[in-house]
Amino acid sequence: MMIVQQLRVEDLHVSKDQVRTTFDDEALDDLARSLKERGQKVPIKVKPNSDGYEIIFGHRRVAASERAGIKTIWAMVEEISDQEALVQQILENETRESVPYLEKARGYRRLLNKSGSTIGEISKLVGVPEWTVADAVAVIDG
Repeated sequence: MMIVQQLRVEDLHVSKDQVRTTFDDEALDDLARSLKERGQKVPIKVKPNSDGYEIIFGHRRVAASERAGIKTIWAMVEEISDQEALVQQILENETRESVPYLEKARGYRRLLNKSGSTIGEISKLVGVPEWTVADAVAVIDG
């Protein structure tokens, strides 16, 4: 069951499987200003862990909230497996144009390793052509 609640930013932790590692500083500053002036419009998604909550998606919103000095953030909280969390991260990143190709490729590789699925199964799961996953994984594998 998923619930939406307000969480303390200090209780949120980057996912150990987070594939998106680059954020544009200027864009984060803009997002921080927007959050401070207009508030948060879309909740992030987290899963509970022993240290608080692991961010599934919404890492930029959390980083921008920290920059803005915002102490709490709205989050969808759901108990899900690490594999399902990774799938949801990848699906969220597929809709973002600004996610670098190599970061998407790392996500596909991690999902292949964690799930034991085939490239074809991953492509269906995330809704991209099979060649997209195969080419990306080939880049990561060298």
